[in-house]
Amino acid sequence: MRGAPYLTVLLLISLVAPVFSQPAMPAYLGGVGLKIHTGVWVPQGAASPVGSRPLFGGELGMENHRLGLYFTVSGFGGKADQPVSYMNEGVARQANKISGHFAQLTFAYSFLQWKQGCVQGLFGAGSASMRPDGNSDHGGSWAFSLGTAYKYFLTPITPVDLQLKYHLLRYRNEGGTDLSGFPLTLTLGIGLFIPGCERPARSNDMPLPG
Repeated sequence: MRGAPYLTVLLLISLVAPVFSQPAMPAYLGGVGLKIHTGVWVPQGAASPVGSRPLFGGELGMENHRLGLYFTVSGFGGKADQPVSYMNEGVARQANKISGHFAQLTFAYSFLQWKQGCVQGLFGAGSASMRPDGNSDHGGSWAFSLGTAYKYFLTPITPVDLQLKYHLLRYRNEGGTDLSGFPLTLTLGIGLFIPGCERPARSNDMPLPG
């Protein structure tokens, strides 16, 4: 699978990063979060022959110690592993390149927490596309996503996270290559947490290791 190198690099970075940091979970009741991310888009089902592609994006939202609400935008593109056929003004055409996006409102809940970070459940709703040769008349879809995230704080205001999402959608390409299938995305992000008011210490705040 062409996306395997991207997956391997992202997983290695996520495992090694904590070794070189002194993390601290932010002790705030709320704040604003900004993030940029990179990763890989992995098509499934009938669309899998198109091949995996690098993905880039960003996120802006609000969060407190348990809950988060973000607007997430991601884009991908590049040469397809196999040509994609599509109809343009009644004429069948072949595309060697694809591009696409995700734009979603994402809800996050931290169901497992410790001082250094948390594990979150993710649910998103919005739009998505996969377009042959950038043709705007093809590939649009509603989209829902389910996933999980591992968030780790390098400093109290600098989180990194690894997200895995499963996207429920239906790419539209009438008269062309079947693009059905629910894609996966794996991303690694780094952000900036702009805190609100400080919260009081809690009994389950664990000390840093060592």
